[in-house]
Amino acid sequence: MYDVIVVGAGPAGSYAAYKSASSGLETLLIEKDRLPRWKACGGIVDGRTLSKLDRGIFDAVEAKGSFTNVFYNSKRIQALERDDYFFKREKFDYFITKMAMDAGVEVVDSCPVTDVTNRPEGVAVRTAHMELKSRLLIGADGVHSTVGKSIGLVHNHSRMYAAMVASVGLQSYENLLGEGDHSNMYFFEDLLGFAWLIPNKESVNIGIGALTRKSRGLRGKFERFCAGIDIPCPKVHGHMIPYKLLEKIQSGRVMLVGDAAGFVNAWTGGGIPPGIYSAEKAAETCLEMIENDDFSEKASRRYPSRCRSAFRNLRFRTKLVEILDSDTPSDFELPGIAKSLVRRLSAVASQSL
Repeated sequence: MYDVIVVGAGPAGSYAAYKSASSGLETLLIEKDRLPRWKACGGIVDGRTLSKLDRGIFDAVEAKGSFTNVFYNSKRIQALERDDYFFKREKFDYFITKMAMDAGVEVVDSCPVTDVTNRPEGVAVRTAHMELKSRLLIGADGVHSTVGKSIGLVHNHSRMYAAMVASVGLQSYENLLGEGDHSNMYFFEDLLGFAWLIPNKESVNIGIGALTRKSRGLRGKFERFCAGIDIPCPKVHGHMIPYKLLEKIQSGRVMLVGDAAGFVNAWTGGGIPPGIYSAEKAAETCLEMIENDDFSEKASRRYPSRCRSAFRNLRFRTKLVEILDSDTPSDFELPGIAKSLVRRLSAVASQSL
């Protein structure tokens, strides 16, 4: 029996496994896909989050950003000072997975988990070919979490962003992005969502996201956005981004982290920094429960208690999005005051947890 099994080898899962093994816990990390794997994402990570990782992570940086240009209806309205690093997820995620392996984590890839069961004596994890057992489990398997479904903790799919992302090869993007090391964030009066343009090495990461209830015709909006910045519309990949934290993020011996729990900045869709934060708190709770030999529900609830400061920030950002999502028609357009509102809220949204 393992001390901890982590399901999902994204940033949150790999970091949770790394922290658990670094504390001396026998840890298994399971990933459904073959590693390393590509992931649809903007790939922005702030410097404070990177400080938690080994220094070698900087070798995987595609580009660095010292500020973010904010646009409203294609006109730049402000520049926000930032300390951002831009990554391709297959490199970033796998770097943290290798950190976990170096710490002693056993990694099994190409192994989808089909079911998880909380039991008095531990957690049973089933795959297509085997059953595994652990004293505790951390679910880091994304917005459509199998772990979450197995224990009755699931997202409301109407409380999400539908997003499209693509990578466009460019030898030079100075004319596209302008001078300086930065990313671009776009907001529009006719889209309850956002778009982005992020530099990589010899390419740009381009994407768009909208609230699912307001996302009809999103592909057409994406094509018009690309045309407006003189980029041929590339092949796109779709994915879902939760914007609301689950009301409950643990049950018995199981804890959810990252997108599986809804640790996402509701105003930007960014999930890597809050995901790694949640992973750290879950790993701390696992260590405490095992050291105290206390696997009660009360002991498990120490995990959300540790996340209290993040809860305040995330839920504050969620409230406005929920109002726009629930109380506006599908063809709603932002009022004229929105430009000022975007300027103010984007400054808050850019702040890390």
